[in-house]
Amino acid sequence: MDVLQWGIPIIVAILTFFGGRFYERRKLEQENRMKLLEPIEEWIEKCSRIISIIGSELPTFAEGHHESGIYNRSEILETVKYLEESRDKIFGILNSKALHTFSTKKISIRLSKLILQLERDIKINLLPKHSYLAYQKSKGEAHGKELFESLTLVKQIKSNIVEIHSCISQLKTRFN
Repeated sequence: MDVLQWGIPIIVAILTFFGGRFYERRKLEQENRMKLLEPIEEWIEKCSRIISIIGSELPTFAEGHHESGIYNRSEILETVKYLEESRDKIFGILNSKALHTFSTKKISIRLSKLILQLERDIKINLLPKHSYLAYQKSKGEAHGKELFESLTLVKQIKSNIVEIHSCISQLKTRFN
Protein backbone atom coordinates (compact mmCIF):
# COMPACT_ATOMS: atom_id res chain seq x y z
CA MET A 1 0.00 0.00 0.00
CA ASP A 2 2.86 2.37 0.79
CA VAL A 3 4.37 1.72 -2.62
CA LEU A 4 1.09 2.71 -4.33
CA GLN A 5 0.79 5.76 -2.13
CA TRP A 6 4.21 6.99 -3.25
CA GLY A 7 4.16 5.52 -6.78
CA ILE A 8 0.97 7.07 -8.11
CA PRO A 9 1.96 10.71 -7.45
CA ILE A 10 5.40 10.07 -8.93
CA ILE A 11 3.90 8.53 -12.08
CA VAL A 12 1.39 11.38 -12.35
CA ALA A 13 4.19 13.92 -11.95
CA ILE A 14 6.28 12.25 -14.65
CA LEU A 15 3.32 12.06 -17.05
CA THR A 16 2.42 15.69 -16.32
CA PHE A 17 6.01 16.76 -16.95
CA PHE A 18 6.23 14.99 -20.33
CA GLY A 19 2.70 16.06 -21.26
CA GLY A 20 3.60 19.68 -20.52
CA ARG A 21 6.78 19.44 -22.60
CA PHE A 22 4.80 17.95 -25.49
CA TYR A 23 2.19 20.70 -25.23
CA GLU A 24 4.82 23.47 -25.16
CA ARG A 25 6.73 21.97 -28.08
CA ARG A 26 3.53 21.69 -30.11
CA LYS A 27 2.58 25.26 -29.22
CA LEU A 28 5.98 26.55 -30.41
CA GLU A 29 5.69 24.55 -33.64
CA GLN A 30 2.29 26.05 -34.34
CA GLU A 31 3.56 29.58 -33.62
CA ASN A 32 6.46 29.02 -36.01
CA ARG A 33 4.06 27.78 -38.69
CA MET A 34 1.99 30.93 -38.22
CA LYS A 35 5.14 33.03 -38.69
CA LEU A 36 5.88 31.16 -41.92
CA LEU A 37 2.53 32.28 -43.29
CA GLU A 38 3.45 35.97 -42.90
CA PRO A 39 5.86 36.22 -45.88
CA ILE A 40 3.44 34.21 -47.98
CA GLU A 41 0.65 36.64 -47.16
CA GLU A 42 2.91 39.58 -47.93
CA TRP A 43 3.83 38.06 -51.31
CA ILE A 44 0.16 37.45 -52.12
CA GLU A 45 -0.61 41.08 -51.25
CA LYS A 46 2.01 42.20 -53.76
CA CYS A 47 0.48 39.87 -56.34
CA SER A 48 -2.89 41.49 -55.63
CA ARG A 49 -1.27 44.87 -56.08
CA ILE A 50 0.15 44.02 -59.50
CA ILE A 51 -3.23 42.63 -60.55
CA SER A 52 -4.92 45.84 -59.37
CA ILE A 53 -2.43 47.97 -61.27
CA ILE A 54 -2.82 46.03 -64.50
CA GLY A 55 -6.57 45.70 -64.01
CA SER A 56 -6.89 49.46 -63.70
CA GLU A 57 -4.79 50.07 -66.82
CA LEU A 58 -6.66 47.70 -69.14
CA PRO A 59 -9.86 49.79 -69.39
CA THR A 60 -7.77 52.89 -70.09
CA PHE A 61 -6.15 51.07 -73.00
CA ALA A 62 -9.64 50.42 -74.37
CA GLU A 63 -10.43 54.14 -74.08
CA GLY A 64 -7.29 55.07 -75.97
CA HIS A 65 -5.07 56.27 -73.13
CA HIS A 66 -1.55 54.96 -72.65
CA GLU A 67 -1.55 54.83 -68.85
CA SER A 68 -4.19 54.84 -66.13
CA GLY A 69 -3.00 57.91 -64.24
CA ILE A 70 -3.56 56.07 -60.96
CA TYR A 71 -0.29 54.15 -61.11
CA ASN A 72 2.96 54.73 -62.94
CA ARG A 73 5.45 52.34 -64.53
CA SER A 74 7.84 52.54 -61.58
CA GLU A 75 5.18 51.06 -59.28
CA ILE A 76 4.72 48.12 -61.60
CA LEU A 77 8.47 47.59 -61.82
CA GLU A 78 8.95 47.85 -58.04
CA THR A 79 6.18 45.36 -57.39
CA VAL A 80 7.46 42.91 -59.99
CA LYS A 81 10.97 43.27 -58.58
CA TYR A 82 9.71 42.46 -55.07
CA LEU A 83 7.80 39.42 -56.36
CA GLU A 84 10.87 38.10 -58.13
CA GLU A 85 13.24 38.75 -55.22
CA SER A 86 11.02 37.07 -52.64
CA ARG A 87 9.90 34.21 -54.90
CA ASP A 88 12.60 31.80 -53.72
CA LYS A 89 11.75 32.39 -50.06
CA ILE A 90 8.05 31.72 -50.66
CA PHE A 91 8.60 28.58 -52.68
CA GLY A 92 11.23 27.43 -50.18
CA ILE A 93 8.67 27.63 -47.39
CA LEU A 94 6.08 25.81 -49.48
CA ASN A 95 8.51 23.09 -50.61
CA SER A 96 9.82 22.52 -47.08
CA LYS A 97 6.53 20.96 -46.07
CA ALA A 98 6.78 22.88 -42.78
CA LEU A 99 3.10 23.72 -43.10
CA HIS A 100 2.17 20.03 -43.38
CA THR A 101 0.58 18.49 -40.34
CA PHE A 102 -1.91 15.67 -40.12
CA SER A 103 -4.83 18.08 -40.33
CA THR A 104 -3.32 20.60 -42.79
CA LYS A 105 -1.59 18.46 -45.40
CA LYS A 106 -4.34 18.77 -48.05
CA ILE A 107 -4.74 22.50 -47.45
CA SER A 108 -1.01 23.23 -47.69
CA ILE A 109 -0.68 21.13 -50.87
CA ARG A 110 -3.61 23.05 -52.35
CA LEU A 111 -2.02 26.34 -51.29
CA SER A 112 1.26 25.37 -52.96
CA LYS A 113 -0.50 24.51 -56.22
CA LEU A 114 -2.53 27.73 -56.18
CA ILE A 115 0.52 29.91 -55.52
CA LEU A 116 2.49 28.17 -58.26
CA GLN A 117 -0.41 28.73 -60.67
CA LEU A 118 -0.66 32.37 -59.57
CA GLU A 119 3.02 32.93 -60.21
CA ARG A 120 2.79 31.33 -63.66
CA ASP A 121 -0.30 33.32 -64.58
CA ILE A 122 1.31 36.60 -63.62
CA LYS A 123 4.83 35.97 -64.89
CA ILE A 124 4.16 33.98 -68.05
CA ASN A 125 0.73 35.19 -69.15
CA LEU A 126 -0.35 38.52 -67.72
CA LEU A 127 2.83 40.61 -67.65
CA PRO A 128 3.84 39.80 -71.25
CA LYS A 129 0.30 40.44 -72.49
CA HIS A 130 0.18 43.72 -70.61
CA SER A 131 3.51 44.82 -72.07
CA TYR A 132 2.36 43.82 -75.53
CA LEU A 133 -0.88 45.79 -75.10
CA ALA A 134 1.05 48.85 -73.93
CA TYR A 135 3.35 48.53 -76.95
CA GLN A 136 0.42 48.12 -79.36
CA LYS A 137 -1.34 51.09 -77.82
CA SER A 138 1.74 53.28 -78.19
CA LYS A 139 1.86 52.32 -81.87
CA GLY A 140 -1.87 53.02 -82.28
CA GLU A 141 -2.67 49.45 -83.35
CA ALA A 142 -5.87 47.50 -82.65
CA HIS A 143 -5.88 45.31 -79.55
CA GLY A 144 -9.41 44.03 -78.96
CA LYS A 145 -8.69 40.30 -78.66
CA GLU A 146 -5.62 40.74 -76.45
CA LEU A 147 -7.46 43.20 -74.23
CA PHE A 148 -10.34 40.76 -73.74
CA GLU A 149 -7.89 37.92 -72.97
CA SER A 150 -6.09 40.09 -70.43
CA LEU A 151 -9.32 41.13 -68.72
CA THR A 152 -10.37 37.48 -68.52
CA LEU A 153 -7.00 36.52 -67.10
CA VAL A 154 -7.19 39.30 -64.47
CA LYS A 155 -10.59 38.00 -63.37
CA GLN A 156 -9.27 34.43 -63.22
CA ILE A 157 -6.23 35.49 -61.19
CA LYS A 158 -8.41 37.43 -58.75
CA SER A 159 -10.52 34.31 -58.09
CA ASN A 160 -7.28 32.35 -57.59
CA ILE A 161 -6.15 34.93 -55.02
CA VAL A 162 -9.47 34.55 -53.18
CA GLU A 163 -8.88 30.78 -52.98
CA ILE A 164 -5.34 31.36 -51.71
CA HIS A 165 -6.65 33.63 -48.94
CA SER A 166 -9.17 30.94 -48.08
CA CYS A 167 -6.41 28.33 -47.74
CA ILE A 168 -4.31 30.68 -45.60
CA SER A 169 -7.32 31.35 -43.34
CA GLN A 170 -7.93 27.63 -42.93
CA LEU A 171 -4.28 27.07 -42.06
CA LYS A 172 -4.36 29.89 -39.51
CA THR A 173 -7.37 28.42 -37.75
CA ARG A 174 -5.73 25.00 -37.64
CA PHE A 175 -2.47 26.41 -36.29
CA ASN A 176 -4.19 28.21 -33.39
